[in-house]
Order: sequence, then structure tokens, then C-alpha cells
Amino acid sequence: MKEKLSIIYKILIVIVSGIGLYLNFKLVGIQHSVIYFTILSNLYCFLFYLITLLLKLKNKLKKADIYYFVKGSMVMSLTITMIMFQLFLANSNEIKSISNSLLETGIVHILVPTLVIYDYIFFGEKGKAKIKFAFEWSLILILYLVFWFIYTSLGGLFINGTIYPYFYMNIEELGIKSVIVNNVLIYISFILLGILIIFVDKLIARDNEKIER
Repeated sequence: MKEKLSIIYKILIVIVSGIGLYLNFKLVGIQHSVIYFTILSNLYCFLFYLITLLLKLKNKLKKADIYYFVKGSMVMSLTITMIMFQLFLANSNEIKSISNSLLETGIVHILVPTLVIYDYIFFGEKGKAKIKFAFEWSLILILYLVFWFIYTSLGGLFINGTIYPYFYMNIEELGIKSVIVNNVLIYISFILLGILIIFVDKLIARDNEKIER
């Protein structure tokens, strides 16, 4: 029964994340959407669950370390997306310049991350994540910074006409030192959050083993 509920829930995530992506692509265009970390995280989520479901239905899904690493990085990217949105971005000019509608922003920043977190809580296998994953997951932040640097170096602009996607990356107003500090703090927080989640994950797995005994 739990397995069937898990599949149904994952189908729901695919549908909701797909709707969120469609609405944002329709709003500002694909080329202007996929340059943001939020949309890339939601696209990552959509593809992960879609491919996972297809493999599962064909009995070809293998849950090795690479599976738990990829799933963990996807969950972490959406978790940091939701946290950053709630703490700093909800009332920022970047969000307001894209849309005043709660629908487009709410689905990709809050609803999808929440669904994914609950998927892990209720249906995810516990005790599979490793401490090293927290550091490896953080590569998604570095990759986005590399993308940002290359994109803007080639003359790319974001929707609000600036060379930065989020206010804490605004070199023109904050200066390069402040931007570096902001990103380092986010990076460290990301790793610490990952370590905390893995620690809790192992505690839950240990308790589950005791109950089964």
C-alpha cells in the first residue's frame, strides 16, 4: 500500500512541477527562465521524478549511491530555494519584476519544495546518505556561480536588465567583497544544513532498525 501511495505522490510532484515550469516558461519565456537557480532546481526535480517513475515502472530502477546522491542534491537545491525565498526574496525587486502573481512564484518557490521534502519524510529511504554528500551536494551552488559568470561575461542579462539574478549578488551596489561574503555564507549554510539533514536521517534510520527488531 505504501509503495502505491509513493508512486501516486511522485506522479503528483511531476504534475505540479511541470505546471510550475510551464507557467513560468509561458510568463517570461524558457530562455529567460532557465537562467535562474529556482527554475533550474524545479527542472531538476521534474526530470528526476519523471525518469525515476519511468525506470520504476519498467523495473529498472537501481538505488545505488549515485541515486541517493542525485536525489539528495535535488532535495537540497529545492530546500535552499524555499529558504532563500522565504527569508530574502519574497519581497525583492527581482521577484516583483518577474510577476506579481502568487501562482507562478508560489508553485516553484514553496509548493514544489514542500512536496519534495514531504516525499523524503514519508517515503524516502533513511540512512542511505553519507556525510561526504553534504560537500558534494554543494557543487550545485558552485556550478550556478560558474554559469552566472560565463553568462554575464558573454553579455547576458537577467529579466530586470541587470547582470545579477538575485540582490545578494549585486556587485554594482554591494561591491565584489560583499558579494563574495554573501555567497560564502550561503555556501557554508548549505553544507551545514546538509550535514544536519544527514545526521537526522541516520538517527531516524537507527530508530527504525530498533523498532523492526
